[in-house]
Amino acid sequence: MIAENLRTRAVSARLPTPFYLFDLPAIESTTHAMAEAWQDEFPHFTLAYSYKTNALPGITTLLRSCGAAAEVVSGAELAAALMDGFTPDEIYFDGPVKLQQELTDAVAAGVSVQADSLAEVEELAGLARQGHAPRVCLRLAVRRGRRRWSRFGLLPDEFAEARRTLGKAGVPVRGVHFNTGLHPLDPTPYRSVLRQWRTHLQELLAQAPEPLIIDIGGGFPATSCAPGSELPPWSVYARGVAEECRSLGLPPKEIRMVIEPGRSLVEDHAVLVASVAVRKKRLRRLGDAGRRHKPCAIDQRLAPSRRVRGVREHRVRRLRVDVLRVGPLRRTGSRAA
Repeated sequence: MIAENLRTRAVSARLPTPFYLFDLPAIESTTHAMAEAWQDEFPHFTLAYSYKTNALPGITTLLRSCGAAAEVVSGAELAAALMDGFTPDEIYFDGPVKLQQELTDAVAAGVSVQADSLAEVEELAGLARQGHAPRVCLRLAVRRGRRRWSRFGLLPDEFAEARRTLGKAGVPVRGVHFNTGLHPLDPTPYRSVLRQWRTHLQELLAQAPEPLIIDIGGGFPATSCAPGSELPPWSVYARGVAEECRSLGLPPKEIRMVIEPGRSLVEDHAVLVASVAVRKKRLRRLGDAGRRHKPCAIDQRLAPSRRVRGVREHRVRRLRVDVLRVGPLRRTGSRAA
């Protein structure tokens, strides 16, 4: 499951372990391939990289140079995205928990907020009454079976109430957002959610003064999601979603389609390299990657206890390495190369 070029570079490197190794050209190529597939179906299209997947600046700034926007889920990630050079209108603020100060800062900066609850909607309406101009999309709950809904997003009756609350405050609903919570090998789950909310989407489209934002989230798979199976081309997802939109009376040319990929862009092109530190009969071997080591860039930017995500773990026995730079990943105190 680990690309051969990553294996070769990991074994030939000369760095003290553990360290993270990224293939930046491969990440760039994957990003362009995904964006081109969706742009072929949707003239108005945005790829917003998921910061929670891996917020190392070498990756985020590379994706910004590829034309990507940013999807963040906390005030710390929002600050990191702004520091990386994303403009406020290139940032989508998601997540089920947004603190009052985070919402205030995001609205003041002009960031697009994806409201997850009626409480957030009330906060945004209050900011509008104070003279701010929130840019708001509403997150939709996803049906799980016939009677159960996801715990994230707004239920249909809450969605209607949210529209009324924002309307009274003079805040237009610019679009919707949802996340399937899956890593499917075909577009069926995305199509299903669009069908669930068909009537509401048609109403929003009829009132939209600009292309209606439909943000279908992420969940596009990496190799680890289907070991041994070949992943479908990105065009399969784009074509399937476009077909569903047309069948529901939502012409692709009148929609701004937003996707929020993360692991599908990074995971297959990254690896955690570790050395065998201890041998023990019961557990066979223990690597040095489990120890608490020097903070890496993501720790310093976001949270001291957070480990880098969106990489595979790969043990290299008795590894002797020297310095290898794959791209502009290193910042002060970083252990990424």
